[in-house]
Amino acid sequence: MTSNGKHYGIQPFFVQIRDWNTHEALPGIEVGDIGPKMGYAGKDNGFLRLTNFRAPKISLLGKYVTQNADGTVSIHGDSKALYSSMMFIRTGIAGSAYYNLMKSVIIGIRYSI
Repeated sequence: MTSNGKHYGIQPFFVQIRDWNTHEALPGIEVGDIGPKMGYAGKDNGFLRLTNFRAPKISLLGKYVTQNADGTVSIHGDSKALYSSMMFIRTGIAGSAYYNLMKSVIIGIRYSI
């Protein structure tokens, strides 16, 4: 998000990308299919490109960041607490990686015997 010439990082937002009646992409939005992938026939992945697209302020998922009418951005909550919760999730992912590796090694050993 950029406001008054200052960049505030990546912020989540929720916008309509297709017309309700024609199901065509709205102006400034390009959507498409990536195509089939080997081994993932049941998965359908695509892409979304926003070109000269301005999302309305109401579409910002602003639990921790809000933007006022004059363009000032305010960040709610303690940044250290927000960072610590992110690090807690990351350590949980890294901590569970050994278990998944253990399962895959066991399966590999069993099939190789």
